[in-house]
Amino acid sequence: MQEVREQLEGDLSIGLDLMESPRAQAALDAALVLDASLRAAEIFDPQGRSLFNSDRGLIGEPAPRDWLVAAQRESTASLWHSSAGLDSVVGLPIRGPFNEVLGQIALTAQPLPLPANTRILLALSALWLGLLALLANRLLAALKREARLVEPVFVNAADLILAAERQTQQQLLLLSEQSSVAPVAIASGHCVL
Repeated sequence: MQEVREQLEGDLSIGLDLMESPRAQAALDAALVLDASLRAAEIFDPQGRSLFNSDRGLIGEPAPRDWLVAAQRESTASLWHSSAGLDSVVGLPIRGPFNEVLGQIALTAQPLPLPANTRILLALSALWLGLLALLANRLLAALKREARLVEPVFVNAADLILAAERQTQQQLLLLSEQSSVAPVAIASGHCVL
C-alpha cells in the first residue's frame, strides 16, 4: 500500500491530477494479486467519491461513510482503520506536493480464519449446549410424568377417606339399632351420643 501511495504522490509532484493517474488502477489490481488476503482496493477523493476501484462498477460511487469518518478522524496520522462486520479496512492518505490530502487509498482485508483450536472449542461448546438442552428437556418430561402420577394418588386417597367414613357411619348405625343405647348422630365424621 505504501508503494502505491508513493507512486501516486510521485505523479502528483510532477503536476498530474490524481483522477487522471495512469498507474492508479493497475497499482490497485496488482495489490490484490500480490496479497491474497485482500478482498478489495479503492482510491477515493476527499469528498468520498471512488476514483479507482478493484470493482469497476463502484467507480464514481461514494465510499462508505465510516471510511470517511475514520479518514477524517486520523487526518494527522498516516494510517486509518475501519471495520464493518467481519471486514477490516486500512487506509492511507494520498498527499499532494503541499502536503494537502488529495485522496485516500483503502484496502479491504478478508476476515482471518479462526485457528483450529478455536474452531474445536466452538464445536465442543455447541455440543455441550445441545446436551444441556436435551437434559433439560428430559428433566421437564420426567417432572410432567411425575406430576400426572401423583395426582391420581391424591384422588384415590380422597376416595378412600370418603369410603372409610361411609363404612364407619354404616357400622355405627348398625350398632345403634342393635343396642338399647340412644341413637347416634353422625355428622361430618364425628359421633354425637
